[in-house]
Amino acid sequence: MAERKKKKSLYDYDRKLFTENEMNANYYLARLLAIFGGILIIIFLLYLFRVFEIRDYTAVYVFFPMNAAILIVPIFLEKTKIKYSPYFKYFLLGLFILVISLINLIIPKHGILGWACCVVLATHYYEPKVGRIVFGVTLAMMLLCILGGMVYGEWDANLLNGNFHELNGVDESLYITPESRFEYLREMLEVHGENRWLTAVGFYYMPRALFLTITFLITETLSRRTREMLKRSAISAMEKERMGTELSIASKIQIAMLPVNYPKSSKYDLYALMDPAKEVGGDFYDFFRIDDSHVCFLVADVSGKGIPAAIFMAITKVLLKTNMKPGSSPDDVVSYINELLCKDNEAGMFVTAWVGVLNTETRVLNFVNAGHNPPLFRKGNDEFTFLKTKPGLVMGGLAGYKYNKSSIEVPDGFSIIMYTDGVTEATNSVNEMFGEDRLIKEANSDIDLCCEEIARNIRGKISEFVDGAAQFDDITMLCFQFSPETKSELNKGV
Repeated sequence: MAERKKKKSLYDYDRKLFTENEMNANYYLARLLAIFGGILIIIFLLYLFRVFEIRDYTAVYVFFPMNAAILIVPIFLEKTKIKYSPYFKYFLLGLFILVISLINLIIPKHGILGWACCVVLATHYYEPKVGRIVFGVTLAMMLLCILGGMVYGEWDANLLNGNFHELNGVDESLYITPESRFEYLREMLEVHGENRWLTAVGFYYMPRALFLTITFLITETLSRRTREMLKRSAISAMEKERMGTELSIASKIQIAMLPVNYPKSSKYDLYALMDPAKEVGGDFYDFFRIDDSHVCFLVADVSGKGIPAAIFMAITKVLLKTNMKPGSSPDDVVSYINELLCKDNEAGMFVTAWVGVLNTETRVLNFVNAGHNPPLFRKGNDEFTFLKTKPGLVMGGLAGYKYNKSSIEVPDGFSIIMYTDGVTEATNSVNEMFGEDRLIKEANSDIDLCCEEIARNIRGKISEFVDGAAQFDDITMLCFQFSPETKSELNKGV
């Protein structure tokens, strides 16, 4: 069933692609007909100045009206709903062949490139059937025009090979009528036994037919190869579209996994944001209540980008939340998860993380740094500084590794800003990084801001700094503020 849907989807995409191409080809062919119509007008004007010796009846009653029709009809029809018809291309190509036929009927020895144009233009539709039809019709019309041009076309001694000065004793070197030409051809056959019609076919038609056949074979090959290339392009585009849809869904799933309901109170504040470098990234954050007196908040960064990083991120996030149980210590939990991530990790992926557990009763913050950037923290009205401790190894990097926890007492007015390396390593157009110094500066620019304002202010300064340069890493931050009466509020709100 899935294979049938894929084939149907490919067929629909292929049909849409070549339908659009056909519409474009019709558009340009209609305008090219107008150009050739203009050429016919120029030829008619040249006839009026006797540059060409053409029979009056042909020029006035056939040549010029047909030219006017060719000028007006395609442009008019191309603006109507008829242009959506699959047969419109045959109408346009037929008119184009008619234009070339008129030119070759009048000047048969000058029109060989015009016949080649018919075959080349059919190539633009990338349909072998259309090319073969045009090639066959063109061969037939070229023969008819060469034979007809012997009588009605421009004077060509090579075609007739005769001396009209002596025919019936009449001097017709300046104005030779079709009747006199036809009479001469008949006399050549009866008196001299020479069939000039067959000679014209061998002398004029066969070389032109060979040239046209070579042109057709070359253009058909190019048309077929182009069509196959467009089909492969269609398959590639369809796959990209499918992958784009899947990435969009994955991005929505990833965002849905991140907590978005932040506890709001005058006693405490919390806010987090994440901007992935791609549609799905490897950064994540989390905050949740373990029990009535313990709150966990963390920020992590998975190696790599895209779908693999997102999958590894989801696994790590679920493991952290499900194993952080009442009475558990963050170092034991991180050590256990490290063992799980190291198993069957053939891709060699790993994750850095800063995991903290706050006891709201004792105001003790226990935390583990698994190879992650040190967070910023401040006490009361002090400025932000780095909470630097000796980091452990990344999770998933070495089985059997034992993580150690660190502890600090949380005073009144305690604030902490956790982030990933996408913040400090954001790069502008001259490859200069945002850096830790700018991060501290922006964090201390206004210490009275709430968590959301602090995070958005830093994010805004990063955007100003990079000034439109490409983002190569996920940008994630989590800000938490603790006030003197936070205990009861956290127990209610988290």
